[in-house]
Amino acid sequence: MRRRLVTAAVAAILAAAAACAGAGPAAGLTTGLGEQNTAVFDDPAFVSMRIDHVRIVVPWDAALTNDGRAAAWIERALARGLTPLVTFEKSRGVVCPGSACAGPSVAAYEAGIAAFRARWPTITQLTPWNEPNHKSQPTYHRPALAADYYDAARRVCAQCRLVAGDVLDDGNLRSWVGEYQRALDETPALWGLHNYYDATYFDSRGLDTLSALTSGEIWLTETGGIVRFSPPGGGGLPHDEERAADSLRWLYALTASRPRVTRMYVYHWQGLENTDFDGGLVGPHGQARPGLAVVREHAGLRSAAGAPLGGRLPVLRVSGKALRLVKRGLRVGVACVSAPKRCTGRLSVTTPRGPRTTYRPRLRMNFTLRPGRGVVRLLPASRRARRALLRHRRLQVTYCLG
Repeated sequence: MRRRLVTAAVAAILAAAAACAGAGPAAGLTTGLGEQNTAVFDDPAFVSMRIDHVRIVVPWDAALTNDGRAAAWIERALARGLTPLVTFEKSRGVVCPGSACAGPSVAAYEAGIAAFRARWPTITQLTPWNEPNHKSQPTYHRPALAADYYDAARRVCAQCRLVAGDVLDDGNLRSWVGEYQRALDETPALWGLHNYYDATYFDSRGLDTLSALTSGEIWLTETGGIVRFSPPGGGGLPHDEERAADSLRWLYALTASRPRVTRMYVYHWQGLENTDFDGGLVGPHGQARPGLAVVREHAGLRSAAGAPLGGRLPVLRVSGKALRLVKRGLRVGVACVSAPKRCTGRLSVTTPRGPRTTYRPRLRMNFTLRPGRGVVRLLPASRRARRALLRHRRLQVTYCLG
């Protein structure tokens, strides 16, 4: 039988289990927030949380062009006593991919960073280029250019904490970072990663790949739970606030077992209507979403009064984009998103019941996983069972925790 993908009809696999003792902020991990709008600085829900690090993406020439939006955000953050991580990218109006997709010369870029440092000398945490391995950036096919920008930023500010890479956990991660490293003038002490694939599909390949390629600290400079993603070309992810909250739980569990990860910037604060991407912790009208409680639990509150640190239920999710039907059976990946100690139990896969259903194969697996860990197993299936699974295309997946 040819390999085929069988999409699981499991928007969420949530455990119905007794409440367990909650846990406080993750040791060694600092939670930050990525947000482009200034309204967050006046939101009582944000002000009440113990978040002192914030991130913004600005054009590389923001200081040269007197960019009002960037200046307003930076001044508000500094006035609040917050520590900004400023990330540079292409100029406003430059569209990539496209014929006009071009980055600045290294000399021009260096002048832009020097002007920024002259205007805001107290800001010493900088990312030379945002998501340079993504097709929306002029550095997509030019890792060496991104390395030149890093080296230029280092020449401007020898004492700054520079975030190298700041890459997306895309398919080109390994090859892109390898070429980027070879072009750098120094070995970076700090790397940035946007591990949306890890977060969305309860995986760890993005973080594990960057960890294997590099040394030093790692900051997850942009990550979080995607509530909705509806790109113009179709596909994406439907609106699901619980899935987004579970993605955040997974990220905290994942980083707890990766001591090199010392900071995580959750993106972003408030979802907006009529946009193709929504990862907001609160909705368009300021209503709290389930993900806010997850971040609040781990980041902590500035005052202990009213802290919502209730119990944590064990949460399991199917990891990866889909279940895979192969020659000998069904390959299933599961991830322990959250639990006080471990996720232990049995998972069952079958086909939906229908009026003409005469045979429903049932495949089972036992599992014991620590939070932040996943496993992929082959559930053996007969030829008859494989044909039934392929015919239905949609599966019913349930589990119980012991």
